[in-house]
Amino acid sequence: MSTAINCHRSTHRPRVIRRFVESFDPELERTMPWAGTRAVVVDGPNVREIYAVAAPRLDAGSQPTVSESLQEQAERAFERLSDLLQRLDASLQDIVTLDVYIQARKDQCRLVEQLIPAFVPEGCPREVLLVNPVHPDLKVTLQAYVIRPHSGVPFHRRPVAVDPEWDVWGVELKYGGFRHYFVTGIPGAGASGNTLRAHCDRMFQRAQKALEQEGFSIQDVPRTHLYYAGPYQDLRDARHKYFDEQQVTDEQLPASTGVPAIPRYGRAVMRFYAVQSLGDVPLINRRVDPRTQSQAFDYGSLFARARWIETDVARLEVSGTASMGRNGKVVYKRKPKQQAIKTRTNVMDLVHRCGLTAEDLVRHIVYVCKPHHLDPWWDDIKACSPGGKPCGVISAVEAGVCWQDLTIGEEATAVSLRRPSNLG
Repeated sequence: MSTAINCHRSTHRPRVIRRFVESFDPELERTMPWAGTRAVVVDGPNVREIYAVAAPRLDAGSQPTVSESLQEQAERAFERLSDLLQRLDASLQDIVTLDVYIQARKDQCRLVEQLIPAFVPEGCPREVLLVNPVHPDLKVTLQAYVIRPHSGVPFHRRPVAVDPEWDVWGVELKYGGFRHYFVTGIPGAGASGNTLRAHCDRMFQRAQKALEQEGFSIQDVPRTHLYYAGPYQDLRDARHKYFDEQQVTDEQLPASTGVPAIPRYGRAVMRFYAVQSLGDVPLINRRVDPRTQSQAFDYGSLFARARWIETDVARLEVSGTASMGRNGKVVYKRKPKQQAIKTRTNVMDLVHRCGLTAEDLVRHIVYVCKPHHLDPWWDDIKACSPGGKPCGVISAVEAGVCWQDLTIGEEATAVSLRRPSNLG
């Protein structure tokens, strides 16, 4: 079912883009914000964007106030996410992507399948990943991206049943002169073989079909996420084959994150975001080149380090980033502290390349091999943040990093408070 048709460019144009933070757990913001419930809100010309994280509440001693039951923790996390969104004049119905990070045990899969329909609205694009939240007592944390139109703004939302057999859903949004398409949970399950390579090939075939059926191409995709169980080289080879078939140039490569994790179905799963102009407003979607590390495609990994996208707001999407040097090699092998600092240096280089600062960051997702690998990263975040509190929401999970000898990886999103140049 669609909501609110008529997707002409809106005349609702605030003079400035407004940003603010809402938190249920302010006492955690200087210690472990990834274990709290918090949102960064960006009010653009047409819509409110909400970057939210949620978890079961921790008491003053950093212990969950609910039992150790996965089901009860999941219920409480979803309740807190719902309450947070309601406080921000939004709801679970406005989610466009949802990540459920759940304790990495295969025997949890059946319970997850039973839990999800009870909490998540039908047709909500979501991905369930069996990874460990970085807190010994948390069994589940949530991360959501929400888009809610301002009152009176022409806005169109349409759920897309991409592949209901495998619980793959998408959502199309039209507003402000642009068409946005979010699809989450595209699996490689059902491939002809049980290898990671076979599952990746099947995953990319499904992704191409999902794009084509809605009139998009891979060249319209500025952001992908890839989760896999197996050797990273198999994922690289499958992606290389797919991009070659679709004639994707280096300039068109999406920002991307590839993370070793356990998908619900099969050995690989993917999500993507695609965007097109509806004709009145030019779309700016350009690659951002780094100064402190090489481009990934220089050493055979076909993705851009970051992309700058201007639609309702101007946004920087930073790919999964690690301790890589200008020669395409891992630096500070097996040295977690130095790797964390180098990772932050590489991320902030891309942020600064776009004229932004740490205060423009709205979201971080951090992947660590061991929980203590997060400590030096967090020390650097506090040192760079006003008042020692992070500017963006943080999700932190124990999931590993794609290359051997890496201990930490980070992806990030930043939003400029300046009006996009394509909106005049």
